[in-house]
Amino acid sequence: MSESVRRMALFAVAGLLALLALDSWVLSPVAETRHKLATRIERAEKALAEAGALEKRRQEVAARLSEVAGASGDVNLFALLQTMAREAGVSGQIEYMRPSSREAGSGMREEIVDMRLRRVALGDMAAFLGRIEAAPEALSVRKLSFRADPAEGLNADVSISVPVGREQAATDKPSSPGPGPNRDTPREAAP
Repeated sequence: MSESVRRMALFAVAGLLALLALDSWVLSPVAETRHKLATRIERAEKALAEAGALEKRRQEVAARLSEVAGASGDVNLFALLQTMAREAGVSGQIEYMRPSSREAGSGMREEIVDMRLRRVALGDMAAFLGRIEAAPEALSVRKLSFRADPAEGLNADVSISVPVGREQAATDKPSSPGPGPNRDTPREAAP
């Protein structure tokens, strides 16, 4: 073989090795990286679509929650206690109900109803208190005092105070409801 053919064969082999090296060390890693990036982009787009769907769902749930909270926030504590007293059979013994409200701090307002019941049977009073404690509006009795008269048997005069805290909107101002039935006025005794 001639020297020039050998050189040509050597250059051909060197060129082939250079192409293989270029493919192994440059082109293949670039193609692999490009494929991995395309896969990651595809996954990220799916995750973004899921996040968008979740955000939309979160907004829907938040809207429904605010509707429910708004509806339960509109519950009048005074009327709720009157209804519970009627259901427990003690509405006829209500001497007075005094609603009030006060700023409780941190954007909260506390509504309070003070009640006095005269000559109420202890069993009926226990049923009324049970209704208050089991109410879905998260009510509780803050103050409770019994004054029993031995001449009345198992009947007693009862004073209770029921508060409920509510989130105060920026435009809300603490206030007491105006005069109405059973508000700061003695109840006439039944004949």
